[in-house]
Amino acid sequence: HQPFRYGEDWAVGIPLIDSQHLRLFEMIEDLRLAVVSHADPAIVTKVLKGLVDYCGDHFECEQMLMQTVEFPGYNNHYGLHQEFTDQALRWFAEHQRGKLDLTIVLHALMEWLVT
Repeated sequence: HQPFRYGEDWAVGIPLIDSQHLRLFEMIEDLRLAVVSHADPAIVTKVLKGLVDYCGDHFECEQMLMQTVEFPGYNNHYGLHQEFTDQALRWFAEHQRGKLDLTIVLHALMEWLVT
């Protein structure tokens, strides 16, 4: 697995949102490193919990901004946020049960970012 790095081409031009997106990339990299180093499950728990928390914080912020500017794709984007949040919660639960394949999670996270 190669590092997935944040770059200027990912920036949306809103500093708060850009810093939050950078944090998502950092979490994905933390997860990638956990996979390649066969890290302690407690580290993975921390990263996945951070991802769940990120969904709540970032999506709420982004949705408020979208509503403020009457973003035309708001309803669709909101739905995507809900799907992603639900998936992050499922990953966390599966990890807690010892049934999570982190390579699938990494692949899904990278797919999320490029779509």
